Amino acid sequence: MALLKICCGIMLYVGCISVQEIQGFDVSKDNLNTTTGSLASLPTSSKISIFHCTSKDLCHCHSSKDNSIVADCSYLNIDAIPTFHPNVTVIHLNGNNIKNISGEGIPDTVKYLDLSRNNLDMFIGFPFKDMKQLQYLDLSDNKLRYTNAIYSENIFEGLTQLRYLNIQQNNIHYVSRNLHFPVSISKLNMLETLLLDGVDLSGFDGRFLQMTKLRTLDLSGNSGVCHLGRLRFDYFQNMSNIKYLDISSCNIHEIDIGTFRGLTNLYSLNISFNECLTFRVLPNVTHDLQYTRIRILDISGLHCTFGPSTVIYREDVIHLKNTNLTHVYIDNNRLVMLDVGVAGLIPKTLEFISAKYNSLTFGIYIIELMSSLPSIQIVHADYQKYSHNLQSGKSDCKDWRAPPSSDEKISFSVSTELLDCNRNPLLKLHHDSHILSTYPLPPSLRELYYSYNAFDFEIGAIDFRNINLTVIDVSNNFLHSWKGTIVNVPFLKYIDLSNNYCTHISENFFMVENVLETLLIQNNLLGLVLYEDVNGNIFKTLQSLKIINLSRNHIYTLPALLFRNQHELQILNLSNNALNELSLDISHMKHLQYIDLTHNQLRRINRDQRDQIDSLKDNNLTINLQGNRMDCSCEELDFLKWLGRNKDLFEHFLTYKCAFSNGTEITFSNFDTTLLEISKSCDSYIGIIAVCASVILLSVTFVISGMIYRYRWKLRYLFYMAKTQYRGYRPVVNAEDDDDYLYDAFISYCSDDYMFVVKEMLIHLEDNHGLRLCLHQRDFIPGEDIAQNITNAIHQSRKTVIILSRNYLNSYWCIFEFNMARMESIYSRGGDSVLLLVFYEDIPPRDLPLSLLDIIESKTYIEYPRGDLHGNVVFWDELASSISLRATTSV
Repeated sequence: MALLKICCGIMLYVGCISVQEIQGFDVSKDNLNTTTGSLASLPTSSKISIFHCTSKDLCHCHSSKDNSIVADCSYLNIDAIPTFHPNVTVIHLNGNNIKNISGEGIPDTVKYLDLSRNNLDMFIGFPFKDMKQLQYLDLSDNKLRYTNAIYSENIFEGLTQLRYLNIQQNNIHYVSRNLHFPVSISKLNMLETLLLDGVDLSGFDGRFLQMTKLRTLDLSGNSGVCHLGRLRFDYFQNMSNIKYLDISSCNIHEIDIGTFRGLTNLYSLNISFNECLTFRVLPNVTHDLQYTRIRILDISGLHCTFGPSTVIYREDVIHLKNTNLTHVYIDNNRLVMLDVGVAGLIPKTLEFISAKYNSLTFGIYIIELMSSLPSIQIVHADYQKYSHNLQSGKSDCKDWRAPPSSDEKISFSVSTELLDCNRNPLLKLHHDSHILSTYPLPPSLRELYYSYNAFDFEIGAIDFRNINLTVIDVSNNFLHSWKGTIVNVPFLKYIDLSNNYCTHISENFFMVENVLETLLIQNNLLGLVLYEDVNGNIFKTLQSLKIINLSRNHIYTLPALLFRNQHELQILNLSNNALNELSLDISHMKHLQYIDLTHNQLRRINRDQRDQIDSLKDNNLTINLQGNRMDCSCEELDFLKWLGRNKDLFEHFLTYKCAFSNGTEITFSNFDTTLLEISKSCDSYIGIIAVCASVILLSVTFVISGMIYRYRWKLRYLFYMAKTQYRGYRPVVNAEDDDDYLYDAFISYCSDDYMFVVKEMLIHLEDNHGLRLCLHQRDFIPGEDIAQNITNAIHQSRKTVIILSRNYLNSYWCIFEFNMARMESIYSRGGDSVLLLVFYEDIPPRDLPLSLLDIIESKTYIEYPRGDLHGNVVFWDELASSISLRATTSV
């Protein structure tokens, strides 16, 4: 056994020293994270663990994909540099407690050395003199202040191959104004990338002329410490080879004209977030840029956070027409508009513009801008605040600029005559009608981002005139109705209409060409609209769609054919809705890879859907059902068994939950045991019991239903009478005693016959004969149930007079009154007749209900004489006598 251990140790050691040295090591900024980056940047598959490459056992050693040996000793709280194996070429010592470096323990062959985020405050001797192969050195975030005592003239002696040096964040507690960039840096002739703290107010002297290979200079306060104040014209005069210059967040107050003129190779300039510069600096900056090779310009955040809106004038950018700018960043400037004519001065080579976090409004300048940028491909105009009010704040830089006079502005309705429609597609904006239809877009535009702008419009018909748009992002606005139609966007692949509170989408909205691949319409209110699209017309043209997000749309159910044309769909997101069943037809989606159904109300997946899912399992389909609560019941046993057979199909399966009938919930962490217990409890006689129970229940239901229908009026009458008794009503005890009745007669009539009752019946019976009548429109108790009022009125009246007309027969409540009076005669008056029928109209017997015919055949009725004056007098006398007559036994 001992011999075996020795052999293994020898093999491991040989493995360590046999790793090939790095070939063609690239330390350019673009490759730092792949070739010599942090441990996390190396692919897991390329990490081959190797032991004992350092004197610290805690360090992790491995071989990278290019066979170099990497020693990762980062964030181990060590306070001294360990000894490394001679073949180690990449060393991570960042995030420790190391206070000084002497070079001991570090092999001469090292090519990458990261000592950032330590407590280094001094160099011992010349620690780098033997590191002739070192190409990357990071000393940032330490305490190595820019003084001659720390950075001696030859401190970097030996670094003949160094390409990258970072010594930022070493002057955090900077107070002195007489710090200078370490002169020792100027001897690094091969250096290409340099990151410094911007604490030298005088700039780079003549000794830096020998750094002819330096291309990237970063003085930014975002990653380091920077307090430059005023940039003099000679600040960079000895750095003429710089291509990438970053002086953002440097507390610059002024930039002299001529500062950048000598940087003839300048390709990218970032002066962003120097808030006190304001747009007043633009004439000086743009004047110098015309003598450079500038392509990328970042002037974001030149205005402080608070203050009135700002404007760009012609004199600010007049020299840009002599440049070949391709990318411009002008975010966070409270910019409201461009002065008339500014757009024409912007280089026609511009391909990318970002104007986020401003206050841009609509005006003539937009038409000028869009028609003056034939090469523009990407526009970012997100987060426009639409607020131009003066705000108070600590950062008010007094940078207000008056906007152009009102006669130079343009209203929201843009005239199409201002553009050549054949060359410049339009999207018109009708402000008065709140309908977005057309507005100017350059033909070369590929990506348009206009989100978070409180854009409140309907989307009308839009003809894009065959422009090259591939991406449209208008999310997080208030585009509440999508009526369309959208046509002539032959290259459109991505649409984001999410978070727009949309409640309507027409079937003809998406008439785009069959190229759209991603559709994001989450966080809207489309549930009811999609529910009605039973034929799948809304998405019918989107046959190339691969991704659709319908989450958070208040969807309760979806028609089966909603996605009938989406054969190429790969990702379907229906999460955070209220789906209680999955009824979509997905059998044709042969490329479907992921269905997100999280946080719905699904309790099961029905048989048809399960069969469709089974047919798609060979596509590596994954389904997520988290946040749903399945049923753990015998009825769903088949579904649960299917889940058990397809665990691998479901993402986060062990976190799913199911509920028993008693409300108990369990997770699927022990699903097999749970399924076995449910299966046992559901065995044997369930089928027989279910059939018998169903037969019995059905029979009882038929019997009860028949009895209820047969005695429906009796039951209703007894119910209301019981309700009256419960409320304390004293029933009639002696039907012969007139004092037991509150009224002489309850008049049952249709409201359409109200005038007859008021103008004739009340006069003849109450005024002339002194009878007490009960009318529902006069004597019913307000707030009481109608049925209860009717029952009480009948019970408290000696007679019920039916004013029979065609209107009466068509009234539900009139028939109710008739039947309640009939029940009163049978069950409360001992069979005595209560009903008096008055035929107000001639009605053929065939039009009368059977219950009424029965009363007519067995009882006397009175016909109202129309146009007979003598008969009229006799009619009212007889009716009054019949009402006054005490109850008689029914025939």
